[in-house]
Amino acid sequence: MPIKYTVENEGRLVHVIASGRMTNNDLLDYETAFANDDRIMTGPDVLFEIKPDSIVTITDNGMLKAIEQKEKLAKKAKSYRCAIVISGRNREIWGLAKLYKKMNESKSPNVITIVFSDVGVAQKWLGIK
Repeated sequence: MPIKYTVENEGRLVHVIASGRMTNNDLLDYETAFANDDRIMTGPDVLFEIKPDSIVTITDNGMLKAIEQKEKLAKKAKSYRCAIVISGRNREIWGLAKLYKKMNESKSPNVITIVFSDVGVAQKWLGIK
C-alpha cells in the first residue's frame, strides 16, 4: 500500500507517508481506514508527507470521492489541521495537493489544510517540533 500511516501522541497525531504509485483506490482506502481507526482521537493533527518517488495517478473525481467517503464515515470531529508536505518539485503533485486542500476545506470548513515543501516547517505549524 503506497499510503501508510502511524497513529502517534496517544491518537492526537496521524503521520502519513505516501510513496510510489498512488491511485484513486489507494486514496479511498486511506480515507476509509482513517475514518474507521479507533486509535485516532477526535480532531487529530495530520502530517501527510508525499515523498519524491511518488507517482500520483489520482484524478480530480477520485479525490472528490475519497473526501466524500471520509465525510460519510466520519466519527471524529470534523475540525482538525492537516499539513501536506511535498518533497520535490513535481508540479502535478503540487497541483493535486492544492486541489485536495480546496476540496477538503469546501466539504469540511473546519479543517485547516496547508501545503508545505519542508517537513520541519510543517511540524512547527502542527506544534510537534
